[in-house]
Amino acid sequence: MDITTLFQVLSSALVILILGFVWYHPRVFGTLWMRLVNLSPEMVERGRRRSLQFMSAAFLCGVVLASAVRIVADAFPVFSVVDTLTLALLLWFGFVFPVALVEAIWEERPPKLFLINALYWLAALILTSFIMYL
Repeated sequence: MDITTLFQVLSSALVILILGFVWYHPRVFGTLWMRLVNLSPEMVERGRRRSLQFMSAAFLCGVVLASAVRIVADAFPVFSVVDTLTLALLLWFGFVFPVALVEAIWEERPPKLFLINALYWLAALILTSFIMYL
């Protein structure tokens, strides 16, 4: 992996982490998300004590996601904005959407929760694709 690709992968992982902070912020979807997953304020407070572990795991997952996007896109060349969006949508519809939908159905999750989580990953894949190729 060359230095440019490494920088893109690490940048993408950081952007995914920041997107999560914004997406799940109480003023965006955080309050609704916490209600839909039945998180109490006490549970949130306990989670804050482990926030460094959670952020580290999220960053590592972002690195894996960005690396996979890079590998797939290298196999199917991306040359334009349309190609980049197509790549992100293909990855989301092919991998994230089916898994998230099956989990939501079997776990009887509310449709709003499915949408909040699945669309987060769509946004993450779009941002990652653009960082990699524009």
